[in-house]
Amino acid sequence: MTTERHSDDIQPGSVVNPMHRRLAFSSLIMGGSNIVKAGVQLVSLPLIARFLGPAEYGLYGLAMPAVLLMLTIADSGLGASLARESEDQVDIWSSAFWFVNISGVVLAAGLSGASFIMARVTHEPRLPPIMMSLSLCLVFLTFTVTSNARLTRQGRMGVNSVGEALGTILGAATAIGLALKGAGTWSLVAQTLITFGLRAGFVFAAAPFIPKFHFSLKDLRSHLRVGGSILGSRLVATGGKTAESTLIVRLATTNFLGVYSFANQAPMYICETISNALWAVLYSQGVLTQDDAVIQRTYNAVVRVFALSVFPTVVLIAAQAHALVLDLLGPHWLPAVPIMQILLVTYAIAVSGTFGSALLYARGKTFIQLQIVIEAAILRIICVAALPWIGILGMAICLGAINVYFGTRSIFSVQKYLGYKAIPQIRVVMAPAAASLIAGLLSWYIGTQTPASIWWTILNMALCALVYGIVLALTEYQAVINDIVSLRRLMGRNKNVQAT
Repeated sequence: MTTERHSDDIQPGSVVNPMHRRLAFSSLIMGGSNIVKAGVQLVSLPLIARFLGPAEYGLYGLAMPAVLLMLTIADSGLGASLARESEDQVDIWSSAFWFVNISGVVLAAGLSGASFIMARVTHEPRLPPIMMSLSLCLVFLTFTVTSNARLTRQGRMGVNSVGEALGTILGAATAIGLALKGAGTWSLVAQTLITFGLRAGFVFAAAPFIPKFHFSLKDLRSHLRVGGSILGSRLVATGGKTAESTLIVRLATTNFLGVYSFANQAPMYICETISNALWAVLYSQGVLTQDDAVIQRTYNAVVRVFALSVFPTVVLIAAQAHALVLDLLGPHWLPAVPIMQILLVTYAIAVSGTFGSALLYARGKTFIQLQIVIEAAILRIICVAALPWIGILGMAICLGAINVYFGTRSIFSVQKYLGYKAIPQIRVVMAPAAASLIAGLLSWYIGTQTPASIWWTILNMALCALVYGIVLALTEYQAVINDIVSLRRLMGRNKNVQAT
């Protein structure tokens, strides 16, 4: 049997493992694709929100949590667990294929039926046709679960990101066109369907899997056990969002739900643009590598890259959130500003702490993350339910505190159960956090002294981004140089890869 010799320390002249290089290349592809996707979303999201208004956007926000809940259930957690299985086990992969695809069809039918109940509960008669259309996303997702798992196992996670980026571009263009023609919520429905459909076709074409006519739950027992905890975490998180949306409709209005949904989505889009790619790389490393020293270094590097790129972005946007929302969306979206400002910063902190879940999943310790997600979901629901007493600002502060708790709890859980030290994760984000804070405060001050104009806002943010880079270079010059050198060595071509 031929195996690759691993070179864990990437030193000058050392052998570079082809899988390490493939993972690094995939991370670059994913990062690039996600940056393109983020750019499209940053342009399209304000435009669509402006054309639709809070009420139409809120109707979509009411439908999507239930759809996301079904999307979470659809793969039964098998997608992540299956990547740990050898591709030679065709019977297991075939059983998984039939299981998730049948589940997708059944859940799509269930979602369509549930839409009539939701319509009565929320007093929104337009919900059923919207949710029935969005149920097709379940079929698109389940069709590519096995293909996605094969790509992860092969270290080719970038394919998914490229497909999603293409779907995002086409979907956004379609949504803007339909919104201009007065399609309302249906412009967002079309965008979602195009994004899911194009990504599904792209992923299956890259890693097609033709199953045997074989199905056995016994073959899937171990994967269903691991996947059950993964599924539980997703269910709790998505179910919590559905409960939050329902509470807000009951306690406030659909209009405010649109504001709340936008304030939540903006931080999520920005953070997950980078985090999804990095999480996939860390998970793949955890699956393919057993060397704890290598994984610890990868873990540290992933958290650092996220902090270097996302922290300044969220802080600068938070500093100029009022001007950006007013200029890009209009005054009727201003209630979203305080929620968005707090969630931008605290959601980034939460995500920086949750990369360890990739390692927990790779090691089969999925119950830990489930427990943390349950705690956070309960706290969030209590916070939203207290809206009539604590007000919008109080709710935003409460949600921000929960985000910080969630991230911190995740970091120390990885140390407790896997032994990967938490202090390095905190240390590597301190300099980016401090530099981002300095740039954000400067941006806020400049904003108070300059005319209210979108061009002044853009110039302000660009200048302060430069300040961030200068501060970081002065405080972490050698560390940044080491990061660049390590990346070049990892990505460098090495013809002397040895095999035994």
